[in-house]
Amino acid sequence: MDLFGKDGIMTQIFSSNDVKWKAHKKSEKAKHAFMLNRFFSINFPTQAQAMNINGFNPYVTVETWRFIGKQLKRAPKWFWTKAKKAEKASKVKGKKYVPSEEIIHFYVTRNEISMDQFNNAMKLNPDVLLTYLQRIEKSMETSE
Repeated sequence: MDLFGKDGIMTQIFSSNDVKWKAHKKSEKAKHAFMLNRFFSINFPTQAQAMNINGFNPYVTVETWRFIGKQLKRAPKWFWTKAKKAEKASKVKGKKYVPSEEIIHFYVTRNEISMDQFNNAMKLNPDVLLTYLQRIEKSMETSE
């Protein structure tokens, strides 16, 4: 039995077709206890934690979520979570700040890092680093 799909356990949890549900073995249902617990913990964290104890029967976990799922009639919006994709650094709005060699040298010596480490930081998280360098430059300008 698949977790997803036309006849998967997820579709059967929210359907009222008890004939198909009873046709599966307890061991087949118990295999999906962990993932079901993760999905339902989004909206039912206390109940999911109660069934997350070592030694708790995984078949009982699946049957409990089936009981709750049948009452919901269909998969609710909270059940499927979405992740947002990170924006690329090249899509920065407006002018892109370019730090001077003096600011980069100050940052590198102050933090006691090599230029390779600086370049890696620039590749990994340029927005944060550039805003920090911009703040350094502003503070140097005001102190002069």
